[in-house]
Amino acid sequence: MNKFLFGVLLIIIPLEKAATQSNIPVGTWRTHYSYNNTTSLATSGDYIYAGSEESFFRFDLLENEVQKLSKEQGLIGVGINTMGYHEPLSTLIIGYDNGNIDYIRNDKTVGNLPDIFNSQSILGSKSINDQFFYEEFAFLSCDFGVVKLDLESMEIPEDYRNLGVTQGSNPVYSTAIFTERDSIFIATELGLMVAQFRPEVNLQDASNWVFFEDSAGPAVDSIFHLEYYKGALYGGRNGMGRTTS
Repeated sequence: MNKFLFGVLLIIIPLEKAATQSNIPVGTWRTHYSYNNTTSLATSGDYIYAGSEESFFRFDLLENEVQKLSKEQGLIGVGINTMGYHEPLSTLIIGYDNGNIDYIRNDKTVGNLPDIFNSQSILGSKSINDQFFYEEFAFLSCDFGVVKLDLESMEIPEDYRNLGVTQGSNPVYSTAIFTERDSIFIATELGLMVAQFRPEVNLQDASNWVFFEDSAGPAVDSIFHLEYYKGALYGGRNGMGRTTS
């Protein structure tokens, strides 16, 4: 099931359920959630998780019901930019526009990682824009660079900042690891960048990152999403796109 169908499913089902719940007992209250403008989706197998501008909820595929998730469960739930589910560790990662991170293990245990949100060394926006899973790590694309998150320990061993610029930051929209080329690609505000992805290469050294060029010339700065699939790297952008294989 693709993301478009997830969105359709999440829109139709709440409306159907609402239509069957009409008579509200006197003296009682009912909470009405906003399901509009869903910005991110992830599936764990038993649930479809969705984040909108003002709410966070999931659809239980077994019980056929929508469940609102909020601060009552220990979640921030507002300002969600990205979500992703890491199947090997049964962990849902939720990235917010203020740099905060929530996570849910096994669809039950909730935790929070405020390291980016609380960081005094990060100037400007701390927004988390996207995530890419590789082995036990999540590579978080942020407005200040890339953060490598260990999903087992829920610790940040390193991050990569100020890539492609001498001062300030170069916002990163998306990250993908191209295993066949031993390379890591990032879609940034200034263009597509690449570095060698090998243990001996220090990715924290900005000099190890370069702007990517191929036979078609330099990659322009309108790529907003990267996806690696079956030996090819796909870039999502406005207008015509390209693949790198």
